[in-house]
Amino acid sequence: MRILLLTHNDHPEKIADLRQSFDFIFDLSGSYSSSCQRWSELIGLPVEPVPKSQFADFRLVGKILNHGTDHVIDDLGFDWWDLISIEYYEQMLETLRLERFVSSCDANAEFFVIDSGFCARVLKYMAPGRVHEFTRASPLGRQRTTRVPRHLRLRPSQILEILGDKYDSNYRLRRLLTKRAGSSDAVVLLPSAYGNASSTALNYARILPDKKFLLVSTRRSGRVKLIPENVACSALASYSPANVSSRELQQLLFSWHRLLQEFRRDRALSILAEVGCFDLVRHILQQGLFIRDAWLQVFASQPVSAVLATDEMNWHTRLPLLIAHAKGLPTVACHHGALDRRYSLRGTSADCLLVKGSMERNYVIEVCRRPAKQVEVGAPSRKQPARINHQHKKAIIFFSEPYEHFGQRCRERYQQVLPALAQLADSNGGALILKLHPFENRRARKHLVEDLLGRKLRSRLTIMDGPLEGELLAQTWFGVTITSTAAMDCALHRVPVFLCKWLDSSSSLYAEQFISFEVAKELSSGDAISEIPRMLENFPIVERERIWQTIRPERLRELLSGNRALDVQMAEAERAWV
Repeated sequence: MRILLLTHNDHPEKIADLRQSFDFIFDLSGSYSSSCQRWSELIGLPVEPVPKSQFADFRLVGKILNHGTDHVIDDLGFDWWDLISIEYYEQMLETLRLERFVSSCDANAEFFVIDSGFCARVLKYMAPGRVHEFTRASPLGRQRTTRVPRHLRLRPSQILEILGDKYDSNYRLRRLLTKRAGSSDAVVLLPSAYGNASSTALNYARILPDKKFLLVSTRRSGRVKLIPENVACSALASYSPANVSSRELQQLLFSWHRLLQEFRRDRALSILAEVGCFDLVRHILQQGLFIRDAWLQVFASQPVSAVLATDEMNWHTRLPLLIAHAKGLPTVACHHGALDRRYSLRGTSADCLLVKGSMERNYVIEVCRRPAKQVEVGAPSRKQPARINHQHKKAIIFFSEPYEHFGQRCRERYQQVLPALAQLADSNGGALILKLHPFENRRARKHLVEDLLGRKLRSRLTIMDGPLEGELLAQTWFGVTITSTAAMDCALHRVPVFLCKWLDSSSSLYAEQFISFEVAKELSSGDAISEIPRMLENFPIVERERIWQTIRPERLRELLSGNRALDVQMAEAERAWV
């Protein structure tokens, strides 16, 4: 049996002439039944999707990754595998998915791949001698090009950021170009790695205008323009040391080498090791000591009284939580987005995990199985939605995502949704707005969308990037997305939002959570888009408490003062008495 495996970089239309070469074609890109049916008719061979991961796989991945804990320990007692292992969860999920697929195929099946990336390397390990790559000279290999794909072309600021992360990861150059912010008063440390996390942290700071905060960004993208008066800003690079302990680094590397030998006992971890996923760990450990020591210098030079982290799953900004905990300082964590499936892999490192409403609380406790005693509802401050006359609500917004990053084909998803939405906008005298994710390239998306829409419908389209503004949502008739957390932004502004459930291949249960809490409604196919005006007639009004309950100032002050442990003890004593 000869099986061709496709990735998001491959286009089935280009392989129609090679149908006699294969018995089956499987697609790894999270395709859906209608697209596979179309390809089957085009190619003349069965085309089937490789089944996606299930949410239960997240818990399995968490258990597998925990096999490496308590091995790579630094002088402060920090477990570096525990810190960085979450970087590999997506590769681990894909490995489990591929293993299930290979085991379901004939034991003598021959696999053919065009993309020589991660999946091809894993398959070669799972099916040695039965995986074949097409060369550049072959008909399929000619699809490849040395040009950078349009969706990966970056803005100059993004290029500088990547160059800094790659070639100045220890801040040796950037520390000379930045200045520190000083404070004589006690400050709450706000660590951040990018803009959304910074904005959420600053919204918490606005709740306590009389309290001092210090926002320290690990990267340039963590800087924001509008800073409250009670917040000072610094770059972590300005605190970086000139050198780190070579003795400690060598000890970490020795421990890491021994842990790699332990990984050979677990099949999934051994596969990741064999295909080179861990090749950069040596560099990460060296970089990590510089970042750790930079955070130590923040604590040594600033009167830090507490830490509030808005993305503790990023190890760069989890480190200050661990340092604060070791010093006995209060720690609070939250997630800047709507939901974070990574809590199914790892618990919080903070005294308290703040969630924005009952929907997120339910997701963290019931879906991710985190202890309820660690979780408390308390959202950051938020501007009130602008009020616009309902008769002016003519805009339709489709919230896009960097689909290629998740191994999906953007064109297919746009083709399923945008023409039908543009037709609705045209029929109702409105506009279709394509709202891009920060990681998407505006020029590339413009080229793609214009190719999909006719001249008439193209005139209805506006492409927007940058932050999602409340003024835009106030003029929105309804929104459509696949799994974007913009669904919650729509709900907060009383904007009906619909989820393209048939296109969701994430296995995160985000869509199911939004739907069960009536934050959004499900679209089961592309044909359902034309039914949206009728569905709007009975669209439920979301109870704001389900998704957003702003924390009381006095409660936030208590948490940042370290009263969380006392509260938990009192609550447990009260339950025992009852």
